Amino acid sequence: MSNQLAQDVILTANSGLSQARSQQAQDAEAELDLMISTMNGEVAGRSIFSGIATDQTPIADAETLLSAVRTEISGLSDLDDILATIDTWFSDPAGFDAVMYNGSDRTLAPIQIAEDVRVSFELKANDPQFKRALQMTVAIAISDDDGLALSHTERMDLMQEASASLLAASSELAEVSGSLGALQAWVETSSVRNSASRTSLKIVRIELV
Repeated sequence: MSNQLAQDVILTANSGLSQARSQQAQDAEAELDLMISTMNGEVAGRSIFSGIATDQTPIADAETLLSAVRTEISGLSDLDDILATIDTWFSDPAGFDAVMYNGSDRTLAPIQIAEDVRVSFELKANDPQFKRALQMTVAIAISDDDGLALSHTERMDLMQEASASLLAASSELAEVSGSLGALQAWVETSSVRNSASRTSLKIVRIELV
């Protein structure tokens, strides 16, 4: 999602059209809602990205996030100040983590999946790589706000800077995806081994009986 949105924004910024900018901001807001919905996913009734608080939905909704950021940048008229303020809010424990994250800071304990294999799933919805993607998506979404005292050119600059950072964030997420792929491979391999062991034990049990 991050990668596709960043590429779309780059094309929009290069066009220089205000109508395209407005449409892209709306698209970013829709993508933000979809990102958060995905991060709030569950498996077997347990939240994936809430740490040990698997009974909690990890992230508040997109409307809450956008409202909080808009409050923070209210009255600012300098592009650099706006970006800096958004960045500070996302990194401040009293900002994003306090307003948006409902999970635990503690990660799940390692899980024994085979006699000699333990796996750890330590990703949480307030991890830096997730927050950076959300942060830049928010910046794109608010770039067309009427309340921003920015010119058309400055709004385009805001979108360009955010899209460049979003591309970097998507690369970080790709690395996370690779790590998860390796973890899944371990689980699959152990599952096959466990299944083979169960089959062998059943055969031995039958022979003993």
